[in-house]
Amino acid sequence: MAYHFLVLGPDAASGTPIPCTAANESQCEYMFFRDNQVASGSVDILAAYKWMVSQGFISASDVPTQLEYGVEIVATSGTQTFPMNGLTFNAS
Repeated sequence: MAYHFLVLGPDAASGTPIPCTAANESQCEYMFFRDNQVASGSVDILAAYKWMVSQGFISASDVPTQLEYGVEIVATSGTQTFPMNGLTFNAS
């Protein structure tokens, strides 16, 4: 499964994004987006974490404190319902 990766740093008082550094990495957001649409599947979070370490975005001693998962709806024609069933997380 192919993904693209995005890093967002904190915003300055002026609203301008500040690049992520070791000094502010706790304020940065690291996001993976699937390159294609899927109806079901799984995400190897440990592999994503190891990749971010190997690329220098985070250190191996960092401890993730938040995990967010979501669906982005870009456009619809009229009122739509987007159910999400059977979402589970396994941390082992």
